[in-house]
Amino acid sequence: MLTEIIQRLRVLADVFDTRVAGAATVEAAVTQTLTEFPAAFVVPLEDKAEPNRADENLLQLLHQKIGVVVVLDASADPRGQAAVEAAWTAVRQALWYALLAWTPDGCSEPLAYRGARVLRSISEINARYCMGWDERDGF
Repeated sequence: MLTEIIQRLRVLADVFDTRVAGAATVEAAVTQTLTEFPAAFVVPLEDKAEPNRADENLLQLLHQKIGVVVVLDASADPRGQAAVEAAWTAVRQALWYALLAWTPDGCSEPLAYRGARVLRSISEINARYCMGWDERDGF
């Protein structure tokens, strides 16, 4: 599913141009050295399974949380305020347009936005945020 999300963002979220990739963890995404902004990394955040609902078969729902780590240029303002004002609204709208209410292949429900959080910046030239998305699979 991560590859499918990456491909969708590359096509529909033109604010990133081709700067969309995957990473195995949030930590791997935030330690990337970048020279062009904004950029996005699609990462798995969490899987949570509900109990089996069937006695003789497998009927189980799996909730998957997917994160999109967004890296903005903060070189003009190491505090990050300029990066947020200049790009955050456009980036958030592009992600919502591409992902909100879209159902990836194999998923039983569309993606739902679950909020964003600021990640610790690794350097003074980047501001990094993680936006979370939920979806459910039925097995």
